[in-house]
Amino acid sequence: MSQELAALVRRHVEAENAQNLEATLATLHPECRFEDHATLGEATWRGHHVGPFLGIAPTKRPVIIPFVVVLGFRDGLMQSEGFHYDLASLLRQIGSEPIPALSGMTYRTAA
Repeated sequence: MSQELAALVRRHVEAENAQNLEATLATLHPECRFEDHATLGEATWRGHHVGPFLGIAPTKRPVIIPFVVVLGFRDGLMQSEGFHYDLASLLRQIGSEPIPALSGMTYRTAA
């Protein structure tokens, strides 16, 4: 990744963290697409479940999720941003059963 694109990603993440929508959107190409893939990733995100998520009320539970972000670029701006993570693990950590049929299995209650 070039230094210019690395600086763009840094500006993008800083704007997202500051919840500055205008600055975040300024880093995106007009044809940008956002993909949220619930599969296994490479880095680690740490936080707490403090807002509604997929209809699940906040539990305040800690969440530690491995993930990876795959970026695409066009004309010096971000064109795509894809998050890959394990949704089932996230749901278990916030106290939701991702696959209700498995909740009664004895090995699950022992874990």
